[in-house]
Amino acid sequence: MLMALTAGVPGCSLDAVVGGSMAGFAVHHIAPYTMTTADLQMACHNGQGTGNMLLAYSRVMDMPHKAGATAMLSSAMCAELAAYETELEYVRLMRAGDIIGAKDARIRQQRQNTLTAQRYWRAYEHIVQAYGEPGTMCPEMEEGEETLYATGLSAGVQAFLNDRLGGGELGVPLAVMSQVSRGLDCLDSDALWGMPHAIQSALWSGLPGGGPEGRDGPGQLVKAIQVGDQTGQRMSRAIAVQSWAASGDVEAVRQAIRDHQDSLDAVPSAPEFELLDVFSTTLLRHQSDLLWMEATGHRTPTGGFGTFWDDSVVEEGDDDDFLGDMDEEGQE
Repeated sequence: MLMALTAGVPGCSLDAVVGGSMAGFAVHHIAPYTMTTADLQMACHNGQGTGNMLLAYSRVMDMPHKAGATAMLSSAMCAELAAYETELEYVRLMRAGDIIGAKDARIRQQRQNTLTAQRYWRAYEHIVQAYGEPGTMCPEMEEGEETLYATGLSAGVQAFLNDRLGGGELGVPLAVMSQVSRGLDCLDSDALWGMPHAIQSALWSGLPGGGPEGRDGPGQLVKAIQVGDQTGQRMSRAIAVQSWAASGDVEAVRQAIRDHQDSLDAVPSAPEFELLDVFSTTLLRHQSDLLWMEATGHRTPTGGFGTFWDDSVVEEGDDDDFLGDMDEEGQE
């Protein structure tokens, strides 16, 4: 039946019809559904597994840029999570005095950062092709595409940052930062859990005065975090923590981790965007793991997110008790 319908349409093939349907299904159904889930690994592997299949339809139809952006955003998470693990290994080996092993871990981390940057950059390029260059004019978006546009713009920032961490092999241009900042002005920040304003504030943090004239970057960031806490989608705090960690503000990072756990206890994740909230917690847990690893040689203890080794509530015998429990299990 489908072949009969397409046979009389000039320039139309069965592959093109299927490709258009698949691309639309990916944007309007797979991506929204995945946002309601809490399994980051499954989400990122979905992007890795379907990305090339979706993009291959560009051989028989126009490039499905929106579908391509969703696939690259998802697959970038896999590479980023792998980079986190090698970064923790580097810290652990350095603390143990294994210089050669630490050097190897650092090299592997840089390779993962470069792969992460490559995928984020591809996602950003798809967004630019789908909606136009950010900052020139506000694009027309279908209902519900604001989240795709916002996360796609943030991919440009993540591409630049990960490229720098990887040694700059890709050469992601610094100009992308200002383009993204201007593009985010097209979005209602409060409707997107404060995330657009959080990204802007993080970008402005290194500028004299903390942002463009008439814009209160630090104040904007505080409000963005509050909006995220109230709505149960806390990417704004994760963005802030990445900025504070990069600038070496350890106390701000520690307090943010405590505040994040308090917020998780008080407000559940927004059901329609649980994946982003889980991702935000993963980003903060990584910062917590880095602090714990540097101080103790191991990552954040199970159930210990929001606490630190030097807190009065952390008993000195915890590690010994844990090892004792392992010995008892081994003797059974």
